[in-house]
Amino acid sequence: MGFVSHLRLRQFRNYDSLDVRFPPGLTVLAGDNGLGKSNLLEAIHYLAVLRSFRTRSAAELRRWGGSYFCIEGLIAAEGSAGGTLADHRLSVIYGERRRLRRDGKLVARASAFINTFLCVAFAPEDIGLIKAGPHGRRRFMDLLLSQSDPDYLLRLVNYTVALQARNAMLRSPAAYGDKALAAYDQVMAENGAPLIQARHRFVEELRPRLAAAADTLAGTPFHADLHYTPTLGRRRPPDETVATLAGEMLDQWRRSRNRDAELGFTRLGPHRDEFEFLLAGRPAGVFGSEGQCRLLALALKQAAADRLAACTGRGLVVLIDDVLGELDRRRRTNFLHSFPRAQQIFLACTEPPPDIPCPQALFTVADGRLVQSTLTR
Repeated sequence: MGFVSHLRLRQFRNYDSLDVRFPPGLTVLAGDNGLGKSNLLEAIHYLAVLRSFRTRSAAELRRWGGSYFCIEGLIAAEGSAGGTLADHRLSVIYGERRRLRRDGKLVARASAFINTFLCVAFAPEDIGLIKAGPHGRRRFMDLLLSQSDPDYLLRLVNYTVALQARNAMLRSPAAYGDKALAAYDQVMAENGAPLIQARHRFVEELRPRLAAAADTLAGTPFHADLHYTPTLGRRRPPDETVATLAGEMLDQWRRSRNRDAELGFTRLGPHRDEFEFLLAGRPAGVFGSEGQCRLLALALKQAAADRLAACTGRGLVVLIDDVLGELDRRRRTNFLHSFPRAQQIFLACTEPPPDIPCPQALFTVADGRLVQSTLTR
């Protein structure tokens, strides 16, 4: 499960009001750039994980001049007889604060709301995962791990809260003693050690999928690889026990406490880890061409989607935001046939490519409006 069978938007980006139904399978969203195709995909992605794939500011998702936005969706599962069975109703209202509802009931914690359906987005901005700094890569990996492992999300939240408290103490050392810092170090280690272990396992599972996806997409050996480098515990094998790894983290934080206090922040930990993408053994962001980096970013998302579906046993909603123009016909065909576990695919493009699989629905998008039409061949 499941797919987005019904979507309602209010005051979201350039949509004043939208009420639309979607089938499972492939839906094509066609139209000129800047008229709302990406915004529609962004709304679906936000409903899945409470994050945009284009901005970190939820306030930017409001319609210009608006004071709130609302996204509502019906997540359905395919019935055994080909019909649909209602599964969950989701609602997000973001005004002065965010309010979440699941099946009509208020939800206090994001972890109880997200991942009702699994969603992976492909966008032109994905090249930043390869060429930009490590923050975006950490954010991407954390999102994927949180989608497949609720315990990872809880650990990440606990670690981040403790990290923020520790940094505040480091900036005002006279107001706090070593015991207070040590207490937060303990919380960070208890939650950070499982994060490092989970990241090690995730990368080892992702590496062969990334290599295979890149080779298939390129149609030739591409030699793609991925390395994970923790800033803490890097000398330990990835299968080290959590207790041993946590002990090493505590020791390094204790030894770096004075330097951290001078700088006013925590220099080492999962929040500073690096995920590095390689082409033929060299850093892709430095040595890869623009085309190679774009292909690698697509392969990364494909590998992530495959791993997410495999480890959860659930179908996917795949969002493809105007990235096919970067591919020739052969690579485009390889790409579009690489989602066997997808229950639903949304493809946004200026014009439907002539060689795409026959869609279940075609919509023309124009200035915040959707008009359903038929695909001519």
